[in-house]
Amino acid sequence: MKVIAVIVTYNRLSMLRTSLNIAREVGFHKIIIVDNASTDGTGQWLETQVDELVTVKTMSSNTGGTGGFSAGLASLTLYSDWTHVCLFDDDAWPPLDWLEKLADQPQADVYCSNVLTPEGQQCRMNLPYSVLPDTLFRTVEYLLCPKRYLPTDQTTQVMSVSFVGVCVGREWVQELQKLLIPELFIYLDDVSAGVGLYRQGARMLWCPELIFYHDVSSRRKLTPEKRYYLTRNLLWLPSMPAGRIWTSTVTFLRCSNLFMGALFSEQVWLSLKYWWIAMRAGNECPKKS
Repeated sequence: MKVIAVIVTYNRLSMLRTSLNIAREVGFHKIIIVDNASTDGTGQWLETQVDELVTVKTMSSNTGGTGGFSAGLASLTLYSDWTHVCLFDDDAWPPLDWLEKLADQPQADVYCSNVLTPEGQQCRMNLPYSVLPDTLFRTVEYLLCPKRYLPTDQTTQVMSVSFVGVCVGREWVQELQKLLIPELFIYLDDVSAGVGLYRQGARMLWCPELIFYHDVSSRRKLTPEKRYYLTRNLLWLPSMPAGRIWTSTVTFLRCSNLFMGALFSEQVWLSLKYWWIAMRAGNECPKKS
């Protein structure tokens, strides 16, 4: 297996240093860094890192994780002799034996890593769905008993992915590109794309031995800006290429939950403002391709 790593970064130079240094040691076939127009010196540092292994693509503006991964996948045309691509952000990294563990997994089109914090705790936000909570009943059941909808301690076929340590076979990369809509920017892009791959017949496995680390220490709270993207994207999902993921009732409940979260946030009025703007922006969805 010849795996190319695509790492998206934006204004987190210290984290990128760690991620890239480890990625170099893992043994990736190539490493593509997508710099989302960072302003913290990342660009200057990356100029010193380019060599036969590392390629840098600098964006003219911040396109978010969605736009960054889309640009990174487009850059794969520069190479001919690769079999898989692994996607992750600058705050994530694999253990040094990740490629060895990958080679030991059952045959699949897409591999989802078991994402942990640096302290070894499960990253719930990066767990893919083994069953989609796509109806009101399933959503309530998921809240009460999430284990019925998430992988646990054994290799599990899943219906979505997380863009932290996901590894996609070359034959499915073109379909993944079609499913990525850069306008989403951040949030739910990986869920939508993963569901789209699953619906097209991709065999996707979550593998507990395939560890990946994700430093989520800076993501503990949902900022007003991030609340905007999460709310807006919930409304946009039905118009994405993957199609509707859950019912309109579930979308309403999730948006309502984000509204309640805004009421109890530290920046109440700003959070409510961004939530309301997002609800209005939900009617301005990009055209489905």
